[in-house]
Order: sequence, then C-alpha cells, then structure tokens
Amino acid sequence: MDVGLVVLYPFRAFMWILLWFLQCLLRLMRIEMGGAFADLLNEKGKGSGDNEMGYVERTLGFRTKDLDDRDLRLVTEIVGGTIRWRRYLDHLICSLCHDENTFRSMEPLLLQIIRIGSYEIVKLDMPPYAVVDENVRLAKVALRPGAGNMVNGILRKLVLLKDNNTLPLPKLEGDDRAQARALATLYSHPVWMVRRWTKYHGQEEAIMLMEWNNSEPSFNLRANSGKGVTRDDLVMQLNLLKVPCELSLHLDYFVRIKKGMQIVIQAGLLKQGLCSVQDESAGLVVSVVNPQPGESIIDCCAAPGGKTLYMASLMDGQGMVYAIDVNKGRLRILRETAKIHQVDAVITTIPADLRVFAEKYPMKSDKVLLDAPCSGLGVLSKKADLRWNRSLEDFEELKNLQDELLNAASTLVKPGGILVYSTCSIDPEENEERVDAFLLRHPEFQIDPVDGYVPPDFVTERGFYFSFPVKHSIDGAFAARLVTNKHFEDLAYVRFNSETSCSQQIVVYIDSKSDKDLFMKEVKDDYLKEADMKIKAAIGFRHVIDLLSSAQKLIVGHNCFLGCVFAQACSHLGIDFKLHSSSSDNLAQNEKLQKYINLLYLSWIHGDIIDLRTGNMIAESSGSNKFRKQHPKILFENVVLIWRFPLRLKATEIRECISKVFGLCSVTSIYHVDETAVFVQFSKAELVFEFLVLKESLERSNDAISVLHPLSKLLEGGNTCAAGYETYKEICSSPISKVLFADQADAVGIRWKTRLVESKLEAQSQEQENFCEENVATTTSISVEKSKTGKQHVIDDLLSRRSKCDEVIDSFFQK
Repeated sequence: MDVGLVVLYPFRAFMWILLWFLQCLLRLMRIEMGGAFADLLNEKGKGSGDNEMGYVERTLGFRTKDLDDRDLRLVTEIVGGTIRWRRYLDHLICSLCHDENTFRSMEPLLLQIIRIGSYEIVKLDMPPYAVVDENVRLAKVALRPGAGNMVNGILRKLVLLKDNNTLPLPKLEGDDRAQARALATLYSHPVWMVRRWTKYHGQEEAIMLMEWNNSEPSFNLRANSGKGVTRDDLVMQLNLLKVPCELSLHLDYFVRIKKGMQIVIQAGLLKQGLCSVQDESAGLVVSVVNPQPGESIIDCCAAPGGKTLYMASLMDGQGMVYAIDVNKGRLRILRETAKIHQVDAVITTIPADLRVFAEKYPMKSDKVLLDAPCSGLGVLSKKADLRWNRSLEDFEELKNLQDELLNAASTLVKPGGILVYSTCSIDPEENEERVDAFLLRHPEFQIDPVDGYVPPDFVTERGFYFSFPVKHSIDGAFAARLVTNKHFEDLAYVRFNSETSCSQQIVVYIDSKSDKDLFMKEVKDDYLKEADMKIKAAIGFRHVIDLLSSAQKLIVGHNCFLGCVFAQACSHLGIDFKLHSSSSDNLAQNEKLQKYINLLYLSWIHGDIIDLRTGNMIAESSGSNKFRKQHPKILFENVVLIWRFPLRLKATEIRECISKVFGLCSVTSIYHVDETAVFVQFSKAELVFEFLVLKESLERSNDAISVLHPLSKLLEGGNTCAAGYETYKEICSSPISKVLFADQADAVGIRWKTRLVESKLEAQSQEQENFCEENVATTTSISVEKSKTGKQHVIDDLLSRRSKCDEVIDSFFQK
C-alpha cells in the first residue's frame, strides 16, 4: 500500500487500529500455520520480531512504532481468545455461510479476520458495529476490496443474531457421543478431549475444566532464593510497580499475579534474575523431589530449565544438578539464566538423549527427576493452541516415549535413591498407568508417598502428587516419588563365618537379576553344605531369627522359640513340618531327624541343650561347649528392643549409629525380629540405661546436637520406640497375635516411646546420695556432686562427648 492511502483516511488513529489488528492477524497465522505456542511473555512481545513488523510496515505503507502496554495487552487478549474459542467461532461462521463448502474453501487470512471480528462481537465488550467496520477495512487493506464484502455480510448477521439472542448453537441432547460433540462446540475443545474427561471426571467436572481452560490465565512468580531474594522482597518490588499480587498458599517463594506481566518484564525483574515465571504446580513437583544441600540430582529432560533453577536455588551452593536435554540451544539459554540467578556453580548441563546417555554413561545420583514429555493437558489455559495440536493418536507415541525414558532414568538412581516421575498432564494413561507399568518392569522400586512433601490436598489415595485445575486453581500436574525397594526378597542376603569363626552377615546390592542369580549360584552350594553344620552346632536363636525375619514371620510368645527352631531344622532336612499340627508328635521318631534330635535347640538362657522328646536339659554336649566358645552368652539385662524405626534402616546401619556414640565394641550383636523391630545386645548392662536415657533426651530436644547427633538417623520420624527385654516378654506374652512386632505392641496398648530400665549406676548414685545426707555437715561440697541422680549423670556424660558430636557435624557439612 502506498502513502496515498493515508489521504483517504485523515485520522491516523485508524492506522494504529490497523496496526494492532495486523499484529493479531499475523500472530494467529504464525501460530496456526507454524504450530508455535502463543507465548507473548518475551521482552518485546513481538514473537518473530523484525520479519513480522516489516510485513506490517509494507502493508500499511509507513513506518510504525512499538505497541504500548495497553495495546500489547489487547493484542494478547485477542490472539489468546481467538485461539481458545476457535471451534466455537468456526461453528458460528460456518452456520452463517451459504454452505459448508464456502467455509471450507475460505482462504486462511480471510478466515482469521472473520474469527477476530466474531470473537470481539460475541466474547468481548466492544461496540459491535465499530468491530464490523474495522474488520471490513482490515480485509480490504490486507487482502482486496471484495474480501471486505464477505466480512461485512457475515459479521453483520452475527451481530443481529446476538442482539436477538438467537445464536445458532448446538443443544446438549442425544446419546453420549452427541452430547460430547455439543459440549466440544459450546466450550471449544476437541471432541476426543471432551469424551476422555467425561469418562474420567464426569460431565459436570469436564465442563468446569473446559471453562478453566478458556479463562484468562494467571501467572506465578518465584522469588530467586539462590540470589538471596525473599518473597517479601519480591512483593515490595511488585508494590512499587503497582502490580497487584497474592501470596501462594502452597509455596514459600511464590506469588500469583493476574495482570501486569508486561510491567514486570519491562521493569527488568526477570532480566536481573530477581524472580522467575513458574507455576505453583511445577514448584510442587520440586517439593516432591525435596532437593537437599550436598546431593547429586539429575534433571533428565531439563529444558527450558525452570525446575532445574528452582532445585539449584534450594541447595545453598552445595551439591550438583545435572541438566540433561537433547536441545543444545535451550541448554545454552539455561546456562545463561543460571549465571544471572547465581546458581551456575551447582548446575552442569549435558546435551544428550537420555536413553543414549544412560546406556553409555551409567552415572548414579541421589535423586533423579524425569519431567517427561507429555500431552500437556494440564496447562491448556496458558498454552491456548495446544488443544488443537494434540490428537488421540499422539498418546500411544507419548506413552512409549515415557516408558523408554523411565527405564533409562531408573538406571541413574543410586541404591536407596529417589526417582521422581512427573508430567504436566491430568490424564491417567500418562500418569498412574505409566508408573504401574514401570513398577511391573522394575520391582526393585516402590512408591514412596508424598505426604510429607506437599500439602495433603494434593496427595492421592495411592500417595502420588496431583494438582487439578478445577480443584486447586493452578495448572494440572502429576508426580510419583519412587524409591529403590531393597528388602530381603530383593537382595543377595548372605550369612557366613569369618576367619575368626564369628558369624557375620552381609547384604549385597546387585543391579540386574542375571547378576544376582549368578552370584547366588556361587554361594548356594556352600549354603546347603552348612545346613547340617548349623543344626549340629545348635546355632539356635541367632540363625532362626535371621531366617524368620527374612520371611517376614513373627515369633509371638516368649516360649515358642523351641517350636520355631524345630520347624526350621525340619525344613533343612526336607521334612514337612507345620506348627500346631497334630502329626508333629511323631516327628521325634523320624529317621532323618533321629541323629539330630538332641542338638536342635540351644537354651537361650544357659547355653544348654534340650532334648525335644522329653523337654529335659542334657548335662553334657560337645556341641554346647563348641557353641559357648564361638558365641557370647546372651544376657537379658544387656538387651534393648527397638521398634518403629525408619523402615529403610538395616541392622548394620543401626549398629553403626549406636557405635558412633558408645564405641565400636559397645554392641556385641544385633538381630532382626522382623522388618519393624530389632534386638540390640550391648557389651555392658550400663549401656542399656545410657542408651535409653540418651534417646529420651534427644527426642525432647531440638538443638543442633540432637538434629545432627549420630542417633538422629535412628530416631528420624519421631516414632522410634525402645525398651528392655522385660517389655519384650510383656508384649509377646499377650494372647493377641499380630504379624509384625510393631503392630503387636500397638495391640497390647503400648503408647510410650521409651521405657527406662533400672540402672546399676543409678542405684549406686542413690546410695551415695543417702550417705551424703547423713554426712551433710562435713561433706557439703562432695554431697552436691554425688547427689545427682543417675539419669542426670548419664545425660551430662553423654552430651559432654563433644569430640564425637563435632566430628559428626563436620562430616555432615563436608558432604
């Protein structure tokens, strides 16, 4: 168009109207024809920049200036609204054409102009005849004079129908398919989405979900704690810019804004790294990961990097986040942003396909986040065009990709580590069903409920994180927290005699089933050969407790050890024995059992051998003497029973925790009752009292010593219970019988966490106190010191072991 056209329109205001109309038109064309997202949150809001503005200037015939904030918001509104309501608008336009072929053959640019005008008429509060006039002129300028006639005819009919409240809209009637088609038109969504959501959520909730997707989206800003910015600092900045905001109800660093994003951008808050644009749903996924200082974390599909940056900001400069993505350009932007946010020291970018990387470079990390590529059905309110770029056929391809990525990500998790699978989808096939399929392929993992990481309202019945737009008013998202499931049945659990003839046990972590089978084959023969030796040597309590705990069986009742050992011995010899079976009375006459009958059970108390046929004690036995030489006598007063500790702890870890406090030789042996309870035998009876007192003291305190104390690992969660052997007899003597010891304790009515036992130290202290009271006149200074109770003396003594505690604290910060 030449400059002469300006003479025909003396008011240049019309040209500025044409300017933003053309901006809307070109963006709609770019989005629909190029498949790009309607993302207006860049610095200038120009999308394709110079090329786009060059076309506008050539069309208008004179140079233009940048749109101001008000015009830019209007362009954003029209572009986003026209995309969201495309199916609804096309239904109206098609109904107003002479026939469907006229609509189908309409050139794309003309169709977009009519869509813009229709949206302004039926959805925006704009003067209808002004809208008609402006769009007619736009069609004449952008296309040809004849195009304006068609625009004029269709839009004027639409204005008349709206004024008479007779818009040609479908009715919600007929079968499920007909109703789905009607809803798809009324709320402008693909039919397959409507049918899918109606199936999973019901029609009423599906309608509310579509209304959410069609509403103007709000945005969240996250204060960059990595740069020392608090949420209060961010709120103060927004107040200075007069941008209204609300504090997030779920996350400490987040605020929500409905309007003013362009003001935030132009003020430079994002460019300076003071904050990031990130939805709360994505922030809650990071909460599920729960990054801690010193950890190594792999973000498998990291770009554009929002979660990577958030995790890095929570690590206090300690540890490393490895950001893997196949897109090198987006990783370059992530590195630049990390520098601005001052978290680049804890971020390493790796340009690679996760599937190839996991196979060639099998590194291991504490935690692995797989934010998998998905349909994006949870973020349709922000990505307006995404609903038109997805099809039902995409799901199969996406599910296969998600399965492959999950398989690859699982190989990067350390034994005992965490794998988090997340999506921005609300579809079960991409969420729960992918997790279930993964667990079938990888039984070494199990679900770790997210209860302690996100608010309860976001936790599903199965322990997953799920945000639903209708319920939570944030984007839809899903996350599953998976942990390596290293229990007895999944590990190579080996018990052997060392060179010192002391019975020991090891747990061998083996990644693949074939490696585990090969390893077990190597030890199987030796294990079978030792079966007879174990019976002859009367291993008794130690052997049986380990075997029974590995099978998750509970010995209920103090006097049933005899029957349990008897049953285990019969199993070794290939004899079918069932507890409480009437046929067991005749087993004493069994030929296979005959030569072992007097060696089956070693009395726990005295180390004597009991004849199972008579129940009498045998005076002399070479087996008994041999056993006494190899194994220390079990003393009841030296035993502590611990239960309800964190399930992930093994016996060796519990021994290590206690030995760090009381010395390497303080624990002589430790036995699993089952997965919920252990027996710990101390080398001295005084240590039983000291352990119980220290446990009680640490649970009442919340200072640095208690938090970083070696026993804190054992006491984590605040549910750990401990008591002496008399409590064990009290619990097990009940007629109530539960499978697990912790459940048995609850059934008996145990509500306390620690039951102290009488200490010899305390008794001696009491005697000293009495003596001091009789001689108070002459020995006042001495009596004050000696009148301390045994309990206080022990607490002071334990907490004064500063060297050990300091070592623990130092090692904690060096990780």
